[in-house]
Amino acid sequence: MIGELLAAGTTILLTTQYLEEADRLADRIAVINQGRIVADDTPDALKHQVGTERLVLVLARPQDLPRAGALLARADPGPQLDADAGAVTLAIRHPGQLRQALVRLDQAGIGVAQVELRAPTLDDVFFELTKVAA
Repeated sequence: MIGELLAAGTTILLTTQYLEEADRLADRIAVINQGRIVADDTPDALKHQVGTERLVLVLARPQDLPRAGALLARADPGPQLDADAGAVTLAIRHPGQLRQALVRLDQAGIGVAQVELRAPTLDDVFFELTKVAA
């Protein structure tokens, strides 16, 4: 229904926590943290603002997640830890970072079951912006 209204030229103010939906429907997005707008731009511009790609490492043993997060915090001050997936996500800030992360984990005896390199999402934008502004 929202898509139909947009196609008809209707302006809509949508509040949502479903950022995939916002990415698909919105021309502009305002990110609010603690009652203040911390960013306001197009979805693509916001994603570009937080960096290029994200490195997602799914660990062979999920119980190694806290140790891996602490170890990788040297490369990225705010790695995201996903206990349910047993994964750590890092923002790629320089070309050698993927290799460095894998070498650090290997040297610490932490196995990696899966490696994924992906574009940032609005969830990444929200995490980065609210972490900085908090």
